Amino acid sequence: MSNKKTRDKTAAQLYRKAERAYEQSNDSEAYALIKLTREKARVLKDVATLSCTYKLEALLRADSGELEVAERLARKFLRSVERYKLADLHLIALDVLSNILMVSKKYLEAEPIVSKLLTKSRKLGEKLAEADALVQIAELQEVRNNYQASLVYLRDCIAIHEEDDTNDAVATYLLDYARVLFKSGDLIAALERIEKSEKLAKEHNYLMLKAESLMLRGDIYSATHDINKALALYEQAFDEIDDGDQSPTLPNVLERIGLLLLNSNENNRALDWYSFARQQLDMHNVLNLYPFVEFGFGACMNAMNNFNAAKDHLWKALEIAGPNFVLHREVTLNTLNQLAYASKQLGESDLSRSCEQLSSQFSQQLNSSSGSNINVISVLTDTQAELTVFVSKNKFGLGRFFKHGAFRIDLVERTVFRGKRKTGKSLTYPQIAVLTELARNQGKLLTHLEIVQVNNPKADEKTEAIGALSRYYIEKIRSVTNYSFIKTVWGEGYMIPKK
Repeated sequence: MSNKKTRDKTAAQLYRKAERAYEQSNDSEAYALIKLTREKARVLKDVATLSCTYKLEALLRADSGELEVAERLARKFLRSVERYKLADLHLIALDVLSNILMVSKKYLEAEPIVSKLLTKSRKLGEKLAEADALVQIAELQEVRNNYQASLVYLRDCIAIHEEDDTNDAVATYLLDYARVLFKSGDLIAALERIEKSEKLAKEHNYLMLKAESLMLRGDIYSATHDINKALALYEQAFDEIDDGDQSPTLPNVLERIGLLLLNSNENNRALDWYSFARQQLDMHNVLNLYPFVEFGFGACMNAMNNFNAAKDHLWKALEIAGPNFVLHREVTLNTLNQLAYASKQLGESDLSRSCEQLSSQFSQQLNSSSGSNINVISVLTDTQAELTVFVSKNKFGLGRFFKHGAFRIDLVERTVFRGKRKTGKSLTYPQIAVLTELARNQGKLLTHLEIVQVNNPKADEKTEAIGALSRYYIEKIRSVTNYSFIKTVWGEGYMIPKK
């Protein structure tokens, strides 16, 4: 990468090479070329190419699941485009940022960006960018349970792609349309749209949607309690995507099969499927499905009268799902109900009552705000904070605030106070997770490995630079709080001493 031929290239030429490396999934080469492009662009004061490197790295980070980093880079791309008045890149910058925010389920932050994208794309006559904005607005309406509005936006999106003859997109969005119809309760219309999507995909040899359409058909038959038909469809989807256990879609099918078996009281078979699903989650790092699997294990244990084991799994599900309630509404409410049942069987009436009240409260709030343009997302965000406090208090004996000396840290908002004054600094989610673990174990030493395992459960003694990673977390917490309440035990780890 450092030969004369590479050095002599312009920044724009280097950037095109980086783009090709990204398109060919050669991530390491793409990152190296992005770095070289930036250096060259700064020297040549090529602000357009420099701005584009932020976009390309944002896409790389998003593809690898680093959504917070991707969002920061996408925002940097948009700021740079607006600062240097790069009009031809403005639409792209809005599109990249809105997509990353939507994937991150940051709906409140996404909404104004998507609105700008729609307005600008229509003004410029950019139909495909308009279609992208329409499908995002449809998702925002779907989140609010405003299904009819969602269908209107999806219809407009499909019409644009039909006019453009982008048949793969038409087939994809017809399937999205069918999913929204299913959620709205119109099962016959949903099946009709699935058939239309499948026919179009087959005509144009677009086979990637086959497993998804089978799963959606399975969902429809499951909702009508045709268990055997649903199970057969899920197993067809399983066969369709089981290409040597390499497909990241595989755990989605396994989770559905497990839930169907669970609802059919086939607990032993359900346990087998959830165990296999867990292996696939670990293999493919599909983090958003962990709550479903932990919930499944917990529900199976409840059905088998193993209530202590059920509680362990259900708490794990709630720990992951609660702070991500926007993404995991249904499984969170189901977990609260199962946890209420397990704790009641164990004679823990206070916890059981708290779970029941919380589940009822959240259900009522969501139902009362259904269809509202603002309230549903606001309720979801508030609920996330309340669930985080609930888990901290009931499982770990912590409240919302961790206090030490003059300092007070809000474990939900991740903000730091000195006395009553907010310091203006915030901890990141990985930092707050480490701090919460230390606070739960106040007075007890946590080893370097235990610190790292808070954010990387797969870490073990063979993992490189355990001590350095552990020190990195602690030093970041100390720099934000500007207060050394975490004691270093040299060669071993860290602890927060009891006051």
